[in-house]
Amino acid sequence: MGHLSELIEDVLEGYRTLERTEKAIARRTVNEHGELVRLWCKSLAVYLDGMRGIHPVEDADENKRFARIVRMQFFALGMGHVKTALDGALAGNYHHAFFSIRYMAELLMQAAYVRLRSDEARRWYKQHAQPYTADFEPGFEKAFRAVTTAVAHAPDAQQRMVQLVHDIAKEMDTYGAHPSQETLLQTFDQAGEHAKIGARYDRRHCIAALDRGALLTLNLLDELSDEISISGEEWATRVEALWRARRTAMAPYYDEDSPSDATS
Repeated sequence: MGHLSELIEDVLEGYRTLERTEKAIARRTVNEHGELVRLWCKSLAVYLDGMRGIHPVEDADENKRFARIVRMQFFALGMGHVKTALDGALAGNYHHAFFSIRYMAELLMQAAYVRLRSDEARRWYKQHAQPYTADFEPGFEKAFRAVTTAVAHAPDAQQRMVQLVHDIAKEMDTYGAHPSQETLLQTFDQAGEHAKIGARYDRRHCIAALDRGALLTLNLLDELSDEISISGEEWATRVEALWRARRTAMAPYYDEDSPSDATS
């Protein structure tokens, strides 16, 4: 047990070192971007209230009833990724944040697709023994095309938002799905060239993660609106207040790396 105890202590010391670094970055992030962090925390609280206040899954149409079950599970997954993305953005683990933000975009597009095509909801539970679920669920691009068609005659702002969600997903594929020049850092000093690993603060990536993550969280709240039992007026008021708070929080950054300001 002696060697095992030493091994565990070595591992714990490495963990503590990383944790101290992440806490220091989180303090800096909160100090420099407090309004964006506050917005995200408020959005997560509203999200949790929405999940607690969902309607009982009752519908005379079997497909629609099953579609609502699938959507509820999407939203439950989304809540976890909202927190994971925020954790990554706070701690300077931006690739973690970008990965979860990409997942949020996928969930959002798929939830909208299932709402439009309730007859396909069972495909998310593929069972080879059941012919009506013989095909796998549609991918992100197919869902995007279906949602784009559905909003073809909607207000321009709604059409732009659907396109923006797609663009953010593609952007996050680049940043979060594999190592790239966006997430690797080389520094130079008198001793030569060094690569820095682990958590680090990067202003551009921090703003990008906080911005994109908050935007997709608010879109998930809009999509969740169809399923909650909370008073429609009360819910709409809370979500609209978050959208206004986002416009205020993002205003100082509109000259920086924030492509989403045009549709805010």
